[in-house]
Amino acid sequence: MASKITFFFLSALVIAYALMVSIPTAEAQIFLPCKTNKDCEYFHCSSGTPLCIMRQCTCTISSTHQAKLENYRQ
Repeated sequence: MASKITFFFLSALVIAYALMVSIPTAEAQIFLPCKTNKDCEYFHCSSGTPLCIMRQCTCTISSTHQAKLENYRQ
């Protein structure tokens, strides 16, 4: 009887510990070369707009940043 209680207790402890442990994740970065913003049309951004910056499709977050980049290109 005591061995069953011990087994149950240790199993519950292992399960509780497994639920507390978080698995680290990394954000993937895709390198997509471009010449114009049109080349980045199908580049998916979780937030923001895809733009061609320094010949690289990049997701931008703020519209003021986008305006600055467009002024820089002119």
